[in-house]
This record gives sequence, structure tokens and C-alpha cells, in this order.
Amino acid sequence: MKRIIFLLIFLLPVTSFGQLKYTFTSEPDSATVYVNGEEDCTTPCVSRVYWRAASKDVGKVVFTVKAEGYTTWSDSLFEKPKKFDHSFRARLKPEVTKFDFDSEVAPITFEKILTVGLEEDQVIGEIREGNQVEEEIEWHAYFKSDFNKSISAFYEMADRSGFPTSRSEIKKETLFQAQIKTLPRRPRFIVGVEISDVNVMQEESQFGNLSRGYEVRVKTRLRAKWQVFDKVENKIVEEYENIGTFNSRNYRRTYDFSLVGAINNSAADFLKNSRLNELVGESRSKTDQFISAGSDNHEEILIGSKAKETFASLSSMVQSTSPACVTVITEMGHGSGVVIDPSGLILTSYHVIEDANQVDVKFNNGLTLGADVIVYDDSSDVVLMRVKGKEFAYLSPAPEASTILGMEVITIGTPSSPDLGQSIARGIVSGRRMDEELEYIQIDMAVSPGNSGGPLLDSHGRILGIVKSKIVDEGVEGIGFAVPIETALKKLRISVGE
Repeated sequence: MKRIIFLLIFLLPVTSFGQLKYTFTSEPDSATVYVNGEEDCTTPCVSRVYWRAASKDVGKVVFTVKAEGYTTWSDSLFEKPKKFDHSFRARLKPEVTKFDFDSEVAPITFEKILTVGLEEDQVIGEIREGNQVEEEIEWHAYFKSDFNKSISAFYEMADRSGFPTSRSEIKKETLFQAQIKTLPRRPRFIVGVEISDVNVMQEESQFGNLSRGYEVRVKTRLRAKWQVFDKVENKIVEEYENIGTFNSRNYRRTYDFSLVGAINNSAADFLKNSRLNELVGESRSKTDQFISAGSDNHEEILIGSKAKETFASLSSMVQSTSPACVTVITEMGHGSGVVIDPSGLILTSYHVIEDANQVDVKFNNGLTLGADVIVYDDSSDVVLMRVKGKEFAYLSPAPEASTILGMEVITIGTPSSPDLGQSIARGIVSGRRMDEELEYIQIDMAVSPGNSGGPLLDSHGRILGIVKSKIVDEGVEGIGFAVPIETALKKLRISVGE
């Protein structure tokens, strides 16, 4: 009985006032551990806490791990745990600077991590035990397998910084998104980094800080050259070099040399201190700079006209008109278009170039020129662009009310590939249809997505409309639509001269 009483007396303070043992390690190494706001130890370390004493004032025990330049890790105990021995590895994220960007700025995307000057089996460091070199560390291609972790970390840091990214755009999903037909904006800036001069020092010793009998410290250093490519300017607009470092500690021999941590720290510095935030903050994707037809800044545009021509055959008409029919190319794909003035004015569908960063126009002779958008009207899906030059072959609009049911029409466009430019489709006008207060020309011909923006022509080579779309449904074929040329001209405030 005395033994039982003694045992109960002994266990009572242990269960009521028992000391809790918390072993902390961290990434990066040498972070400071706080208990309820009071500095306790530096990782790796053991924090010993009496539950009742620690929780007396606040009703809980809060463990916090901090390191300069990193986010804070925290965990809380709201009731006394049943176990007395716990281990935590706090993985801290690099701190970032929060930028407040306009909602319309162009997104960024990450291209790749490229290693420069690192050959297979090249010595990049050494493993030491005390003062003795035990083994050389060699570079191997399989180290690159972890680069995807750094790419994901880059996007995570960019999102926390407020940058719009290609991944954050993809996440902007809504219910019925397919029906709403909203697409992510296209990135304007592409980020990439070259990694060189990697150096790793791994030090191993017995009787480590936590008395586990073995301790491994890894110090990694590398040089990074960050580059930013602007799709609109079509050139590299920023280069930023820095040194990425990372220190870690383990209790087993490791071949994880903290390359990811070093790259991540380099990326955090790049996002914080490079000109990327200025470039993004001052920019828009190219279509964000377009002038809407409803804007007060848009003035009326006058274009020339041709006399009505008569052709002996369809073939001769096509040969005469095809030099004015073009392929419109963006980073999303391609469509078709038509030159309507010798000064280089081009009509196409707005959806062909919407959210594009770069718009190019390819002529039937192979010449490719960059195009600038003058004005657009998204409600009727038409846009007017200009290429630099003069004396371009062009086609004139047909007079209003020239479209007759049953009349033969053709379109010259680029159906499925830019290599298929100047392809001809032939059919008839099969109707005039209303959709959301806009009238469209219904056509009976094979219209492919790449034909969007191309001209619908009459037998005189005059423009009746701008090809818009086709009906895609099971059992339905040969039903397409075009925006009447008179609608396009009116919406874009284009007048035809004598």
C-alpha cells in the first residue's frame, strides 16, 4: 500500500506539472524558437515546457519559429498533450514584398531553369568530416529533377507578391465557365533563370546539437541570372543577377544539397528587387491598350474605294483579290483578315486577336508585318488594324443591301494552319439572322476556325461581310455566319470615300 501511495504521489506532479519536450529543427537552419512570445532557443534545439506554467496566462502554448527574411511558422497547443516528447520541422518560406497591381495588368509566366557551365560529374563541392575531406560532390543531371519544386515555389511567391501569373489566371474558374466563355489573359512577360557556379559544402560530425550522435550541415551557394522577355517588345527587357544561398541541417547523410532552397531565395530577391514590378505595373497586354469603338478617343476613319470590277471567271477573281487577303497570327493561334485601304488598314474578327500580346499579319507573298490595333468593337466582334507601309493591295466594301439570298459567295482565308493561307471556300447566302439585336449573314459553306476574320466576297470581289463563326453540333454542317460589312464599318466608324 505504501508503494502504491508513493507511486501516486510521484506520478501526480508528472501528470499535472509534467515537462513537455519539443524538438525543433527548421529550414533554413538557425531559426529562433519562441514560446508564448518569449525567446527560448535556436534551431536545432529542444524546448522544455511545463504545460500549466506556460498556459497559465493565455490558456494555451504558442510555439513560433522565426528567421530573418522568412515568413513565421507557428503552432499552438490548446490542451495538454498526452505525449511528452514531440518533434517539429518548421519549413519557412522566403518573405516577399507585396505589390498592389491594377487588375488589368498583363500576367507573367515562368519559362525554365537553365544550368550554365555545369557538366556531368563536374566537382561542385565536398563532404567533410572535421578537417578531413571524405568525398567530392559531383554535379549530376538528376539534380534538375527538383527544379519543378522551384518553379512551383516561384509562382507561389509571385502570387503572394501580388503579381498576376499564368497559374493564378488558370485558377480563376467560375461556375459554368465554359458557357460564359471567358478565357485567361495571355502572359506578356516570360521569366527564366540561368544557374551557374554552384558550390556545396557538407560538414558531418558526431555528437550534434541534439545529441543524436550524427549531424550534417549543408551550405549551398549559386549564381543566378534572371531574365524577363517582353512579348510585346519581342526582346529581353530585364536582366538581374544575384547569389542564392541556403543552409540546412540534418541528422543523416543526405544528397539533397538544398539547391531548391538556394534558388527559391534567389527568386524571392529577384521578385523583390528587380524591375519586374515596374515592368508589370506600367504595362498591359496589347489588347488592353486598344481603343474601343465606343470611346470618345475614337475619331472617324476614311478609306478609299475601288470601282466595281467584272471578272471572266471565279479563278480570275480569286487571283485579283487574294493579295488583299491575309493571315492574322498571334501567340494563341491564327485567323484571317482583309486589307481595306492601300495605307495598310486591315479588318478581322476581334476574337482572333483578343488578349494577344503580339499581332502579326502574313501576306500571300510570304511577307510578315507586325500590326497595331486602331479600334475594336467586341459586341459585333470586329477590329481594325494597321500595318506599316503603303500601296497595299486592298478590297472595297460592297454597297449596303448588296447581299441577296441565294447569291454565290466565297471566302479566302487560312482554315487550319498558317501554311494553308489563301484557301478558298465557296457557297451561297442562305439567310439573314438576328442574334442579340445584331444581324448576321448566314452562309452555306465550309468555314473553319482559322477562317474567322476573313472576307465574305461577292462575284465582283467586293466585301459583303467578315466571317465570324460556324455552328458546331452533331448532325449540323455547312452553317456559318458573317458580320455584314455595313455593320462593321458603322461600329468602327469607318467611312468609304468616293
